[in-house]
This record gives sequence, structure tokens and C-alpha cells, in this order.
Amino acid sequence: MKILKLAGILLALVIITGLLLAGCARSPAPPSPSGPALPTAAAVVIMPAVFAAGDQFQVAGSGFAPGEAVEIAILNATPEKNIYFGGGFRASDTGAFFAPVLPRDDYAAVVDKGGSALMLPRLSPGVYTLTVKGLNGSMATAPLVIIEKAK
Repeated sequence: MKILKLAGILLALVIITGLLLAGCARSPAPPSPSGPALPTAAAVVIMPAVFAAGDQFQVAGSGFAPGEAVEIAILNATPEKNIYFGGGFRASDTGAFFAPVLPRDDYAAVVDKGGSALMLPRLSPGVYTLTVKGLNGSMATAPLVIIEKAK
């Protein structure tokens, strides 16, 4: 009688253990499509990627919060100095923005006509870091490569 009881208890323990292990082996359910959206990383590109000193270029970004104000800066533009363009640009409803950067004369003509642009500072040929920081915490960087103007 004791042996039968022991065998029954042992069988019950084996079944329970098997069920518990089978439950652990199951993969978790996939996330619900109606759940919260995953955050996207902000990104920025400079077009053209390489340009001559004094030429215009464009800064385009994506992955920012919709309507987020962005500040653009060039790090280490001169020894121990960063150039901050400040705000003035806002990400669209899709989190993207576009900012032309123009030489002083072209900048004045665009702004006089009501356009938006950033004025290109005088920079020596070299490699700099352009940063775009969203006021909601988004941030992206890109290399800014300036070469000597062809003569």
C-alpha cells in the first residue's frame, strides 16, 4: 500500500514537473500591433557630403518628435569654440526637417524674401561635427567635411 502511494505521488510530481517545463519552453506572445510604438533614432545627413569652403549645403534630419524644435551646431569650428545656429527649425508632423545653409550674400537674399535658412559661417577646410539637438531630447550628429575651393 505504501509503495502504491509513493508511486502515485512520484507520478504526480513527474507530471507536474513536465507541465511546468512545457510552460517555460513556450515563446512569449508577439507584441500587440496596437501597443506603443517603438522610439526611432534621430538621424541627420549633410548634402552634399563634401563641399568647398564658402559653398552652400543642406542639413536634413528625421526621427525627431513631430513638431519638435531643433537646434543645429558645428562643434569645434574654431579652437575651443562651437558655432550654434540656434533654433528656428521644427520637425514636421513626420519628425523630419530640412535646413539650407547658405553663404552670407545668398542668406540675405533668401531671408529678405521670407525664406528660412541658416547663415554659413566662415570655416577653414577640415572635418567638423555637426549636431542637431531636439528640444524634446532627440539628438543626431554627422561629419561636416569642407575642402579647399578649386582655383
